[in-house]
Amino acid sequence: MKRNLLDLLTDHVLGLGLEAIPDRVIRRTKAVIRHDLAVAMLGCGTDEARRAVDFAASTGNSGNSTVIGRGTRLAPIDAAFANAVIMRSVRQEDSILPSFIHPGPIVIPPALALAEERRLPGREVIAAVVAAYDVLGALAGSQWTWEQCARTPSHVYGAFGAAAVSARLLGLDADQTRRALAYAGNYGAMITHGFENHQYGILARNGMTAAEFGRARAPYREDALEGPHGFFEAQVGGVRPGLEEDLEGIGRRWEIMTAVLKPYPCTAINVVPLTLLEELLRRAGITADGIEQLTVRRSRDSFRVPGINDPDPHATEFGRISSLRFNLAVVLLTGSVTPESHRDPHLAREAARLAGIIRLEPTPSTDLLHHEVLVSTADGRRFCVAGGAEVLPTPRPAGIARMYEAGDVAAARLALMESEVDRLDSVDSIGGLMRSVA
Repeated sequence: MKRNLLDLLTDHVLGLGLEAIPDRVIRRTKAVIRHDLAVAMLGCGTDEARRAVDFAASTGNSGNSTVIGRGTRLAPIDAAFANAVIMRSVRQEDSILPSFIHPGPIVIPPALALAEERRLPGREVIAAVVAAYDVLGALAGSQWTWEQCARTPSHVYGAFGAAAVSARLLGLDADQTRRALAYAGNYGAMITHGFENHQYGILARNGMTAAEFGRARAPYREDALEGPHGFFEAQVGGVRPGLEEDLEGIGRRWEIMTAVLKPYPCTAINVVPLTLLEELLRRAGITADGIEQLTVRRSRDSFRVPGINDPDPHATEFGRISSLRFNLAVVLLTGSVTPESHRDPHLAREAARLAGIIRLEPTPSTDLLHHEVLVSTADGRRFCVAGGAEVLPTPRPAGIARMYEAGDVAAARLALMESEVDRLDSVDSIGGLMRSVA
């Protein structure tokens, strides 16, 4: 390595100013925050969200950070934990590519909790979030950790995002920030399965704890990430190929620009083929009964991702959310995927019936988003549509709210939140935004 990794990361986390961020990146950052806050507001009533809030409130820590959907104010670390679980609870949070990390629930709750507590301006939130996304994308790259250690990239790298955003908003100096990022290497989520969305609260909380260790100037090694017995060796078997190039290029790729905003619960790279199929069915007036075969051609790299191509449609709800095959069948049967699609046992049986006409074929492309959708009908017609990132929808909160059958009050609150996010880079305090989501 030409430079120490902690130095490279720290320079970016502390040195990135809003003036250096292109307007298109600022707009995208607002869209990501708006989307993740909308799904949090719509998910705050789930059982898992309620349990997370109960735990966060039980710590007894006082503070001025808002819990989404509750109006409760807690210490930043507790509010961030609860809000991370809430933001993940309906599984529509954003994903960045090619790493497949879900940064929103890990980065945005700590950013908002600390900015509210410290009365920081919205422009600092935007810059800190952008920097944290860059840290996550550069560290993870395209070497997916489930191939080395049976854990998702979010679980392995997520605490770095929370530590980065926290170090920036806590006002840590360079030495403290290096230490914070070093400690984040100790604070992933160690077990992927069985802990559900609480894992994201754990990652947010752990990253904030790492920042507190940095602030205290706790002992660390300068090569804590790349050195012998360091993070990469301990977690993924060694420093990955391409890491140095990714780190040297930090701040030019703008990782948040790769964020996929999911219009319904599903795996991020499945949004494109589902969108293409929906459009084709509407345009051609085709129904499931008239289809002889449906073929989706996608990057061969997608077949390395566990669970997204051929899980049993009768598997868990999470398995159905992840399965492209299942969700293609849902679109054929109902026209679109909704949050209820994955909980309907009758629909699961009907989807299984259609499994035989759906084929998934690998292509040499390395573009995870580009897909071709081909439909053959029983009467001999052939249709083909193709596309990639350019066909991804940018879901609006009002559209998501309609899927959850939220009422007029919820719609009004979402509209207020949108307006507060839109002016985030011009406000001296995020108090208005947090009141809109309380």
